[in-house]
Amino acid sequence: MDTKEILKKIKNNTISTNELKKFGKDKKVIIAAVKKNGSNLKFADKQLKADKEVVLEAIKNDIDSLKFADKKIIKWFESLSLWSRDQLLGLNKDKDPFGD
Repeated sequence: MDTKEILKKIKNNTISTNELKKFGKDKKVIIAAVKKNGSNLKFADKQLKADKEVVLEAIKNDIDSLKFADKKIIKWFESLSLWSRDQLLGLNKDKDPFGD
């Protein structure tokens, strides 16, 4: 099975856990999977669990998926201010923290 077929299965919610695990090193596949379900981060390769882009896409879908991320990413995210977290997650885009 190739990447195109896997992406189609992700889009249609017909991918199995075993199929997703086989593509755990493929960033494009993992990003598509975590956009559908943040918990799919658990099937990502160790390097992708340490990739900020991948982890942010996962937690935009499900904040609880942060627990599957690399420990360094978890510490980084937890060190951010609430406003910074909201900005990264796409929340409060139009709000100025200083009320201007």
